[in-house]
Amino acid sequence: MSAEPGTYTIQNVRHRSFATQSPESTVVADADTDAGPSYGPNLRKMSWTISRLNNDKYTIKNIETEGYAASTTRPVFGDGISQNLYNCANTELFLGLTDGELLTAISLENTPNNRSNQWILTRVSPCQEENAKLRDSIERLKETAAKASGDAQREIERHEHEDGQLQAKLARLEEEEAKLRGSVAQLKEDARREKERHEAEIKTPNSVPKPEKRSCVIM
Repeated sequence: MSAEPGTYTIQNVRHRSFATQSPESTVVADADTDAGPSYGPNLRKMSWTISRLNNDKYTIKNIETEGYAASTTRPVFGDGISQNLYNCANTELFLGLTDGELLTAISLENTPNNRSNQWILTRVSPCQEENAKLRDSIERLKETAAKASGDAQREIERHEHEDGQLQAKLARLEEEEAKLRGSVAQLKEDARREKERHEAEIKTPNSVPKPEKRSCVIM
């Protein structure tokens, strides 16, 4: 491998797919929505920083995930590629892509002259990198705004629900208050009538019965 240190896209010769890093930290083949020179929203995850070590070996690190394209501690034919850093010194194995399906895992193969195991390195310009960063920032801001909007909507719905419960409780209290007022008014009316009855009894003199006249017959 001979490449100047920098940022590159890595495209398979046969299948035209690009090397990317999956959320599971494996290296897989993917494509972008824009075939033009500026690429689309996936540029950052399709971009790799190639750095040369002082022993003339290289590391390949994904721009978006900051994970390395590497294999297991001692790679063998057919191994998948993950983000664990590994120095492939003295290993005659090559990155290969078995088919053109998106998200197919990129593995180690032992045939260099197979087009499925050959890759094109295309330098990503600083302008493209900056555009990709801006796109990424915009997408993150959109996600943050969408989440904030969702949280705000849920908070509004929660307040509306609580307000509905309070309104229902207030209506019940007002109904109970109306019943209590009616009971108090009835009690006052009953007390007034009882008072009037007692006052009427006091004002009316008690009638004393006259003694019964009896006639005596003397024989």
